[in-house]
Amino acid sequence: MRLHRLEFEAIGPFSDHHAIDFDELATSGLFLLSGPTGSGKSTLIDAIVFGLYGASGSGADNATKERLHSLAAPSTTPWVELTFSNDYGIYRVRRTPEHTAPKLRGTGTTTRNGTCLLLRLSGPDDIGNPDAGEVIAHQVADAGTKLGEIIGLTREQFTQTMVLPQGQFSRFLTAKPEVRTEILRDILGAKLYQDLQNALKERASKAEKLVERAARNAAVELLAVTNTLEEVPEAITRSRFTPPQPVTDVDASIPDPELLSNTELDAVLDERIEVVVSIAEAARLDAIETRSIYDETLAEASRLSDIARRQHDCETARLRRRELDDAEADILQAEAAVAADMRARPIIAASTELTTDIAEFNATLDELATSDVPSRLPSSVDEIIDVDRSPFEAELLSAKNAFELSARSIERAEGELAALQGHARRIEALGDELAELTKVDEADGERHLAATSELEATTAALTEQERDLAELTTSAANVEDLREHASRQQAIVQAAHKAATLLKKIASLQEAVAQCEAAAHQANERARARQDAHVRHTAGDLAAELSPGSPCPVCGALEHPNPASPHDTDVTAADVRAAIAEAQQSAEALAAQRVRLSEASEQHAEAHSAAGGSELAEAESAYRQAADALAAAEQAQLGATARKDAIAALQHRRVELDAECRNLAERRAASADRLTALRAERAQEQETLGDKLAGAASIEELATELQAKRTDNDRARTIIQSAIQMFAGITRAGTNLKRHLEESEFASFDAAQRAALTDERRTELAASISAHREATVTVASVLGDPANHAALAHGQVDLTEVEELRRAADSRNERTSALAAVATSWRDAVLTARTTAQRARAEYDRQAAGVVDEIALGHLADGRNGRSLTLSTFVVLDMFDSVLHVTNERLAEISDGRYHLQRSNERESGRNRKLGLSLTVFDAARGRTRSLSSLSGGETFYTALSLALGLADTVRATHGGIEMNTLFIDEGFGSLDSGTLDQVMSVLHQLHASGRAVGVVSHVEEMKQQIADRIEVTKREDATSTLRVYAG
Repeated sequence: MRLHRLEFEAIGPFSDHHAIDFDELATSGLFLLSGPTGSGKSTLIDAIVFGLYGASGSGADNATKERLHSLAAPSTTPWVELTFSNDYGIYRVRRTPEHTAPKLRGTGTTTRNGTCLLLRLSGPDDIGNPDAGEVIAHQVADAGTKLGEIIGLTREQFTQTMVLPQGQFSRFLTAKPEVRTEILRDILGAKLYQDLQNALKERASKAEKLVERAARNAAVELLAVTNTLEEVPEAITRSRFTPPQPVTDVDASIPDPELLSNTELDAVLDERIEVVVSIAEAARLDAIETRSIYDETLAEASRLSDIARRQHDCETARLRRRELDDAEADILQAEAAVAADMRARPIIAASTELTTDIAEFNATLDELATSDVPSRLPSSVDEIIDVDRSPFEAELLSAKNAFELSARSIERAEGELAALQGHARRIEALGDELAELTKVDEADGERHLAATSELEATTAALTEQERDLAELTTSAANVEDLREHASRQQAIVQAAHKAATLLKKIASLQEAVAQCEAAAHQANERARARQDAHVRHTAGDLAAELSPGSPCPVCGALEHPNPASPHDTDVTAADVRAAIAEAQQSAEALAAQRVRLSEASEQHAEAHSAAGGSELAEAESAYRQAADALAAAEQAQLGATARKDAIAALQHRRVELDAECRNLAERRAASADRLTALRAERAQEQETLGDKLAGAASIEELATELQAKRTDNDRARTIIQSAIQMFAGITRAGTNLKRHLEESEFASFDAAQRAALTDERRTELAASISAHREATVTVASVLGDPANHAALAHGQVDLTEVEELRRAADSRNERTSALAAVATSWRDAVLTARTTAQRARAEYDRQAAGVVDEIALGHLADGRNGRSLTLSTFVVLDMFDSVLHVTNERLAEISDGRYHLQRSNERESGRNRKLGLSLTVFDAARGRTRSLSSLSGGETFYTALSLALGLADTVRATHGGIEMNTLFIDEGFGSLDSGTLDQVMSVLHQLHASGRAVGVVSHVEEMKQQIADRIEVTKREDATSTLRVYAG
């Protein structure tokens, strides 16, 4: 992964917009990020991490807000934009952190949420193009997920491999073993093995619980067998059977697995169960025997009951036969009446049909409205049978022909009427078309007049707009010159404003210089006074110790003509030094204020010169005049553009109106020709219709009269046709009635009417006959049955005695059956409990055998093994060995082969197991192992740096070979001596040789001399910072 470009604004102490091209810095492979302490060097690394992960190198959300907090104005939106690439492509991510901004409405501020935009660039040429890129995520959460997939590292792994923030990599070196274990798990991705270890442990725990549950269930089922054996049914206790002895070898407090392995208990249970089975079998055999006796008794009772029933049925049949013989004569007479009715019924039905048809025929002829109608038929049955019907038929056919002739005459009149109606409809259509066309022509005339007027107005407006355009174009001709002039005047205003501000600052600084001068003078006076007092005090002390003839400790003279007087002022040398230091500080403060005053004066001179010597009010007045002139010219320019658009629209409208006027003129000429033709055709049609009517009634009256004739004639034709069909039916009915009379034995139709029965009488006689015949057959069947004859030959049966025998047998059968059912139910319950217990035991055996390996694997992963190491710790140890191997290669070079990191088996705090992740350092120069705390600051730094680089290489190797082509190292070089620094620089150059660009964060002056390419951060007086990039 390689960084290409970083841009940001209003981030941390950087209030302005800044851009860093890492491709230029990476040319030499090594670049420096330098600046004073607290200037914001680490903020650049925080910006990189924030761009990729939405958090700074410190990680926590609150820390991110604090480190990225900007000193810029609240109205400036903070943002970071980072362009990077890897094997997946080139990407640009732009983020804004959560920040406070002015409210859009009203006063006060509001908190804006962070945003993120992720783009994919098509190629290297798009890196410098801010508008290039395809958006692949525009939400913070989505972008975070996408970036995680693209980068392939978590933020912690990234900061340990690509960006090593201040103090982070030394923390790993000096961490406790248990803390180092957690760091390695997170960075090297060993958490997967921790999750696997936890999963195996959980599965083993679940398997053990499953086996325990199966054992408990099997034990419960086994105890259920003993309980079922001891629950002897009361019916068995009262019977002749002896129940099994209770099972006394079961103790519920015995652990379940031990209870399941008790073979003696299984044998006792099997013995007791066999007793229960034998009892159930004996009870079943007793029930079968008793049932057999019961069935025999029941069969005998049924036979005797049947004999008694048959004897009773025979006596009842003899009495019924005598009653039937007495009613035989009446039944024969009834059968004769029914037979006569059967012969008369067809004749009566035929006569009814005939009279009905005749009545309908005569009523149909009565519906004819004309007096010339066929004759009516006689209504008497006797008359119609023998009457000659041919005259009636001839009259019907004659009437039918007359009505047919009338229909053809009406059809001819209707054809003539249709022709007249066609002429009338054509005249009406021509009138409608004349009216519609006249309306359209009038509308076209009105539209033509309006279009002509609008065309004239449009032409006039076009002329006026063209005149205005010429004037506005002249006014806007010098807009660029006016814009340049306004820009110059604005720059003068800014310079004048700066000069005015600096003038105020100079006055303030002059006052501060005066105060510092007074303070410095006072401090100097105090220092001189204290020096004099201290000298006098010292001289007095020395004089007090002089004696005649003794040498002076100052000059060595033996005579002391003017010894100093004793001085009571107690001023020490420390007081003198403090006073001198205070005077020096005051002098330094005065010098600093004078430098600021000088700088402010120079800046004021530059600003005043840039303002052309103008005062602020004069410059602002000139700027307002230039701005007003520019605004007028720009307004004229806008007006000219608007006039051009208006002229184009008017020209387009004039073309449209001209075309419309021509089209309307052509349409009106065509309409005039069509109106003339329509009027001529309508006059011709009206003349033709008048000739055909020849003064007769109107077409509507003729149509009404003809329709009435058509209706009357059609109705008469229908009536005649219906009458003809009825007459044919009457002829058939008369013939059918005459045939029935001839075939019957009746002398006349009146005789047949007298023989007919009513429906009620007919039903009554049929029921009496049927009941008599059925009873006769039933009596004969009973008296003729041989079984009944045998029953009559048997003696008298006592039904009371038979019922007592049946009840006694039923009672015995019920008792033995109930006892067999109870014994069988008990046996089934015992066998079911035993089967359930055996299945539970088999399930326990199956569960225990199926999870042996799973439980063993869980114990192994959880540390219950020979080395007492969990799976995740074992994996971390193996990975840590790889880290130390790479680390020691670099450490040997930097330390000239003196130091070598080693793992030790120091026990983890608070535990009995050893992690093996403690670190010591082997000192080849001393030939012994040392603790890390014994290393000096410089030794600790380059050892931690070697370990961090080794960890980064291992992470890259264990995460699919992720290439880290850009590496940042934050601080720590100040603790190195010159020789060690050279060795560290050699390692850093080797990283460049392997294809990496290394950025070193430091303020060490010696490193500035060795590294030409750099990003130099400078602090400003207002506490903000700025930067410059030196590359190439």
